[in-house]
Parts: sequence; structure tokens; C-alpha cells
Amino acid sequence: MSPATLAVEAGGSASAQLVGYVLPVAGAEIDPAELKEFVARSVPSHMIPSAIVVLDELPLTPVGKLDRRALPAPVFETREFRAPVTPIELAVAAVFAEILGTERVGLDDDFFELGGHSLLVIKVINRLRDLTGLEVGVQELFDHPQVEDLARSIDPQSSGSDVASFAEHVRLAADITAEGTQPPRVEPEVVLLTGATGFLGSHLVRELLDRTDAEVWCLVRAESPDHGRTRIEESMRRFGSWPDTGTDRIVAVPGDLGRDRLGLSEERFADLAERVDAIVHNGARVNHIETYSRLHRPNVLATEELLRLASTVRLKPLHFVSTGSVLTDEAALAAGRPYVAGEDDLLEAERVGGSGYVQSKWVGEAVVRLAGERGVPVSIYRPGLITGDVETGACGSDDAFWNMVRAIVALQKIPDIATGTVPMVPVNYVARALVQLATDPETWGGTYHLVPQRRVPMAELETQLRAHGFDLQTVTVPEFGEALFTTAEKLSAAGDDSLMRAMLVSGQFATGLAEIETFSDEKTRAHLDGTGVDCPVVDAEVLRRYVDYYTRTGFFRRLDG
Repeated sequence: MSPATLAVEAGGSASAQLVGYVLPVAGAEIDPAELKEFVARSVPSHMIPSAIVVLDELPLTPVGKLDRRALPAPVFETREFRAPVTPIELAVAAVFAEILGTERVGLDDDFFELGGHSLLVIKVINRLRDLTGLEVGVQELFDHPQVEDLARSIDPQSSGSDVASFAEHVRLAADITAEGTQPPRVEPEVVLLTGATGFLGSHLVRELLDRTDAEVWCLVRAESPDHGRTRIEESMRRFGSWPDTGTDRIVAVPGDLGRDRLGLSEERFADLAERVDAIVHNGARVNHIETYSRLHRPNVLATEELLRLASTVRLKPLHFVSTGSVLTDEAALAAGRPYVAGEDDLLEAERVGGSGYVQSKWVGEAVVRLAGERGVPVSIYRPGLITGDVETGACGSDDAFWNMVRAIVALQKIPDIATGTVPMVPVNYVARALVQLATDPETWGGTYHLVPQRRVPMAELETQLRAHGFDLQTVTVPEFGEALFTTAEKLSAAGDDSLMRAMLVSGQFATGLAEIETFSDEKTRAHLDGTGVDCPVVDAEVLRRYVDYYTRTGFFRRLDG
């Protein structure tokens, strides 16, 4: 090959690609593919040309300099498109497309071959962290520039559930024990609540105000108590749970589940240990595609700190809000084998799914049970799919299921698998039942399922969507997936991430509709019998209120609307 070999960038700045132009020595033949492989063994991936063009001669200007404008445009190799499938593959492809201004990115596409360069690497890393919550290193992108390879490298579920990585954290500090502490107060004067600004949390604040005379102290991320109080009120008003009276009993406690000692000073922690009488631990970092390691501190270590608080000075019953997913048997679902999950059932670590969030709740439950064995009064609550307020229709916007319905409305397409049923449990019931059980000392020490008695057919929800003017075309799962992926990519590139959550959790949609898993709640219903707390039925009228709310707030909207 002639020493007159050069590399230039072709295209605009957003999609610039490194192209190598070579001039063979007389009589020599050059295979561009072989030359590219040779270069790949010699230089970092971001310096490998996207294409190599063999020239008969170099185009020169009249003064004998290289005429870059006269260099022929490269012809890139075409190959069969392989679409991303997993949530992480979809996220990686979407970020590549967004950053590089490319319409469609598949599993085999290489970041640097698409025009990426070192100056864009940080943007890609930061965007992936924003979308997935995963820790992605700069070197990982250089080492794995292809979509499929990078996704496999960072996906916590790519190699299955690493039991040792979470089950080994089932341990409890020796100082957390009932020994030497005063007995708990049966009638609490101060209840500490975590997660008060979330959907369920805002309703728990309301039920604690309605069903007790206690002050409700809310651990909340805030710059000051006033800022925290504002955040709590804004959330409760948004979800329709702000009461007309009793709000003077709401006290904001600035703190953070993700920090040591809950983000509290030693003095403040000691003050809470003296004054708090009961703890409702509803807060958690909820992200179904984050790794367990990322969720260990806010979801497990924070639980241990709260148990320490519960066993300091005076015993305080701790009520831990978990999830029914800790009993989801992935093997049974895959095999289509129906099963009933009982309230006292435990799933072995080896059978827990790959979701870091579920793993963190599984460990959290186990740690809480260890405290119970040491005499600390603890209870565990496992809600099902929490849906809106049956009276106002106010719903949450972070749930995976409703984000998929949002995508169905936006695309005006519904996958043909959406024919099953959904176990919707109204937030009114979950909050009311939890507080009723928590304030009854006879229930302390138990595990309770907060689930509905009736599953809602997707056909009923589809009827309500159509009644609200959303025309839906039934399509196959691949067709829906392609439409969701393409549209989410385009919207994200324009700064609109409204369909990104749906894209990232789309693989869980069919699982939620499967009628394989049934949760028994006999113990819960036995304790609630005669209290007036019953689970409302989610019927056509309630569904109408849900769709009304989502439409009115703009959560449901057609993309052409």
C-alpha cells in the first residue's frame, strides 16, 4: 500500500464518520474488509474507519494539494436489520439514534461506525444513566461499541440472577435487638412515614390522619422542613388526597433513604428515637431495570437503619411495604404452570427474578424478619398492582402497566396479546387496609397480601379507551414493538421521553396479563372482617374515571392530537 494513505471525516457534525482512503502500490490489490480487520487489531475502536475506499489515484487541486471535496463518497455495507428486544437493548439503540441523529439503530450497529467519536461518548454515557439508572463506564462503550455487545455488558439480567450478589446481604447488625428497650406504645402519638410524596404514600398520609390522632412525620428529600412540607402538600393535592382538616399534624423531616443514617444528623436521629412511636416504611427507589447493587443502599441499608431506629430507646412497630413480586416464580410463568402464592410463602433466592428492585425487596423482607426474630415488632405488606382512587379516578404515572397503556393510546395500536386480565387493586384499599392492620397490635408480626378479589379483563379497559375517542388498531406483538421502539426513539431525540418508560418495560406487559399467578389473602381478610375495610371492585365506572383522569391530565394523548 502506498504511504499516501489518509483518513477524513465525511458528513455533518452530528453524523460524521471516519473514512479511510488508500492508494495501493503498483500491482497490489487491497481487500477493504481485510484491511479494516488489520486496522481494528492495531488501533482503538473509535479510531477504526467506518469504511475504507480504495482509490486509483488521489484527487488533487491545481496546486497539487489533496482535493478533499473530490474524494468519492463511501458505500457502506448493508446487512439485515436485527431489531433490539430487551429493555437495555432498546435503551442503548435509542440513545445511539438520539445522539447520532440516526433514524434506525439495530443490534449489529456500531457506535463509531455510525459516526460516533470520543467527544460524544460522555453524552451517550450520561443519557444511558438517565434512562436506565445503570452505571455505565466510558471504557465499556469503547470496548463494546455494538448495541448488542454494550447491552449485554451492562444489563443486570443478561446472565441471569446472580444469587450471591443479593442473598448474601441478608444480615442484620448485632445492635438491632429488642433487648434493653422500653415496650411499644399501643396508641401512637407520632408515626414516621417514608415515601410520603409518592402515589401510595400520599394516600397513607391521609389514612393516618383519618384513622389516628397521631402526628405524621414524613421523611422526605428536602432542603428544609418548609420545602418538605410543600412537596408533601403538592403530591397530596395532585393525587386528590389532601384533606380539609388535620393537616397541622403533618411534619416534614428532611432526610434521604440513600444516605447514611437516613441523611439525618446524630442529634436528629436520637430525637426521632425518643419521640417516634411507630414506623411505616413505604419509601424505596423503584426502578425495574436497575441492578441490585444500585438499589442496595436506598432499599436495604435504609431498612436496616429504620430497624435500628425502631429498636432504640423504645420499641416501635415497623410496617414494611414490600411487593407481591417477591413471590413471582419466573420458572412457573415460563412453563405456564398456575400456582397460588400464600401470605406465609417465601421464594428461594435461586427462584427470584432478575429485577434488581424485586431482589432488593426480597432482601428487605428477609432483614425485617431477622429483626422480628430478635423481638422487634414488624409486619410485612405485599400489594398487588396498585391502581387509582376509585372515587376521584386520580392515578399514579410511574407504574409500568399504565405506561404501556399510555403507549397504546399514543400509537393507537394495541398488541393482540392484550386479551388477559389485570389484578388491579385500588390505592384507597391498599392505604386503608394497611393503616387498619398497622394500628391493630394483634396483627403485628404477620405478612399480609393487599390484593383484589377480581381481575379486570383488558377488554373492559379497551372498551373505555375507545369510548373516550381513542381508536385502536389490533396489531401483532412485533408490529407493536417496532412502532413503540421507532416512535419512542424519535420523541426522545426531540427531548420527549414520554414513551421511553413503556419501551424499557414492554417485556413485562404480557407477564402482567398472564392468569398463572394468584395471591391468597385469607389472613388479611380475616383481620379486616368487621372493620368496614373492603376492597372496592374496579368495574366499568371506575375504569371510566381512570381514563378520564389520565386524559384530562394529558398522560393519555394521541400523538396526532
